[in-house]
Amino acid sequence: MKYLGVIEKITKSRRLLLRMEAPLIRDPKEAPVLLKDGKFVGIVKDVIGPVHSPFLLVKPVIPLEEAQKLIGKKIYSVSRGEWRALSRKLKKNFS
Repeated sequence: MKYLGVIEKITKSRRLLLRMEAPLIRDPKEAPVLLKDGKFVGIVKDVIGPVHSPFLLVKPVIPLEEAQKLIGKKIYSVSRGEWRALSRKLKKNFS
C-alpha cells in the first residue's frame, strides 16, 4: 500500500477532499482509495492544485455519515495487482 495523504473535508459535491503529502508523480485517477486496515473508501476522480502539493477528489463508496467520521484519517492506495488480490479476498469473505 502507498500512503496518499489525509482527508481534509467533504465538498459540496459530496466528494472527499484529500491533501496529498508527496508530489504528484503519475496520474492517480481511477485509483482505489483505502484505509490502513484495507477498507475500501472510494475512487480518485480528479486532481486539483499545484503538482508539488495537489489535492485529490475522491468519490466515496460509503455512506456520507460514515465518510464524515474519516476526516483527518490517513488514506492509502494500492497498485492494480494488489487491488485484484484484495478484491478476490473480499469476495471470498462475502460469499
